[in-house]
Amino acid sequence: MSPMTRLKRLFSIALLAAAGLAAGCYLPTDFAADLRLERNGNYAFRYVGDLTDLSMLQRMASGDLTGDDIAERAQYGRKDLARDKGFGGIDNIEYLGKAKFKVKFERRGNIRREKTFDFVRFNSRFLGVKRLADGTVVVFGGRPNPRALEQLEKAGLKANGVLRIWTNALVKDHNAQDIKPAGGLRIYIWTIKSLKQKPPRLKFDLQ
Repeated sequence: MSPMTRLKRLFSIALLAAAGLAAGCYLPTDFAADLRLERNGNYAFRYVGDLTDLSMLQRMASGDLTGDDIAERAQYGRKDLARDKGFGGIDNIEYLGKAKFKVKFERRGNIRREKTFDFVRFNSRFLGVKRLADGTVVVFGGRPNPRALEQLEKAGLKANGVLRIWTNALVKDHNAQDIKPAGGLRIYIWTIKSLKQKPPRLKFDLQ
């Protein structure tokens, strides 16, 4: 079996296993993500890196998407992402090949008013922020279905990034790998090297 045939087979197996999350789902790969979250609810989120369109990759792996149709599908993916103003418009979304897009995303808001914030989106959540009824704010990461994790990594879809949460809140619970002071803030840091890692988690009360 040639290396290319083997790679296509791995992609097909992986993405069929992930079929439950593939449609309209984007997987962060190489990235740097920063969330500044204040104890009064204000937040600012920035993501710089790549997103892989799993539904597009599935079609490419199965042979359903080839030739000029790939460019057309990539344009559709750019338009799909650009529906969220946080990406800054379609001209700021670059197609890199192999169903991967280079993006920058920025969003500001207040979790008191919005109650929830999800990136990339609800059905492909890399990071979520949620205000509970008792005023607790929970920051949580997402990851693919456990049944798909091993196959996705075998197909070459591996996470390689860093998440930093900058906050002045009194954090009650977290699973950060490192914490650093920064003026009146603390930076909670997660270095993400595998899809199998436990998703980030942080919790505090609004003031």
